[in-house]
Amino acid sequence: MDAKKIALLVGALIIAGVTAFMAKNMFAGAGAPQAAAAAPAPQQPVGPKILVATRALPVGTIIGPDSFRFQPWPKELIQNAYYVEGQNFDMNSLNGTVVRTAVTAGQPITQGAIVKPGDRGFLAAALGPGMRAVTVPVSQQSGVAGFIFPGDRVDMMLTQSVEGEDGPALRTSETIIRNARVLATDQRTVSDNEEGKKDVKVFSTVTLEVTPRIAEKIAVAQSIGQISLSLRSIADNASELERAIASGDVKVPDGTDPKAEKQMLQIMQMCEISIQFRKLVYHERILDVIEDLIGPNIQLFHDQALYKPAYHGGPVHWHQDNAYWQCAPANLVSAWLTLDDVNRDNGAMQFIPGTHLQVVGHDRATTSNTLLDSGSHADASRAVVVDLPAGGITIHHCQTLHMTAPNTTANQRRALAIHFMNPGTKSLRTNQYLPVSFGRPVLRMRV
Repeated sequence: MDAKKIALLVGALIIAGVTAFMAKNMFAGAGAPQAAAAAPAPQQPVGPKILVATRALPVGTIIGPDSFRFQPWPKELIQNAYYVEGQNFDMNSLNGTVVRTAVTAGQPITQGAIVKPGDRGFLAAALGPGMRAVTVPVSQQSGVAGFIFPGDRVDMMLTQSVEGEDGPALRTSETIIRNARVLATDQRTVSDNEEGKKDVKVFSTVTLEVTPRIAEKIAVAQSIGQISLSLRSIADNASELERAIASGDVKVPDGTDPKAEKQMLQIMQMCEISIQFRKLVYHERILDVIEDLIGPNIQLFHDQALYKPAYHGGPVHWHQDNAYWQCAPANLVSAWLTLDDVNRDNGAMQFIPGTHLQVVGHDRATTSNTLLDSGSHADASRAVVVDLPAGGITIHHCQTLHMTAPNTTANQRRALAIHFMNPGTKSLRTNQYLPVSFGRPVLRMRV
């Protein structure tokens, strides 16, 4: 190769190298400003502080101090409806107000989104979803002398006269509503006066928050007797289960024996608190069978919802129901309906046929002060275990020996017991006839 060609090749390589170096520097220089621009942290909004929600506030939420906070907001985005810090605004004035339109977390709280006690629409906003407000008249005596305040929980009692088959009318009283929330006394929806103190005043009406079914129940109760209220302890409101135990709706074993604590839970008188269960005690097909057994005149004795938790539902020993009830004549029958599939392992019913013909002895169960045990008088070898699918039913006499075993499975076992009697049944404990009431209605009468 001659010297001229070599010189041209070397020159081309030099030019290519210089061009590559310049291109590298050019692209590196263009990237640096981008990296530098991305480095600074985003600037916080600078401007007046407005009130924003610290969490999601659905409709009906009662606002407390932890529901909101002040946060800087761009001045050009401030609206007249916002709560601005320092503009003659006291945060404490919002405590106890109710959310009228839903507010998401971080969203500004506007004056139209909440309603204050005394404002139009406050009561409707304070009601929980599906709940109703119902007002009942009270006197100084039936209203706990003015010591009931908005936000308290009360029970409602009905006192009425019940005509007996012979002799004068009997006065009877029963608790028909439990754990209702007080919304207002007269037109007052807050418990404090202008000075922030509890203001005890005698009032003539109390407004309660209840379900639609219970509202109907209260309307009927007012037409047949006298209504009075009893104030519940604050401690009763710790939890739903604790409230039910405190009021007697849920029966749990006495004592501290761990075995006793695993007994079955019972919720009494479901027909008084659930329209679905209320319809069930009037079910024509069930009443037709009951009529074949005890005759055409049928009254409800009571009902029970029975629950055995998985692994922990304890046994119910051999017993005759009338050993507990002590009713005469002993002509009561029970329908036991399953809400889950039941078998021997999770607490299916077991019966000893023919034992309804005689009364047998009962001893106090060793696992509980509230349970009886007739095991020493029961021939368990004759027992019949009745496995049932959910929706099944058994019917037995009040003197039929029966029991349920512990629930040893991973599945819960739920059932409903409905106990029927003839009108005119007498309690041997009180020597008085069991009256007709909302909790003991006459279900069928064919005189």
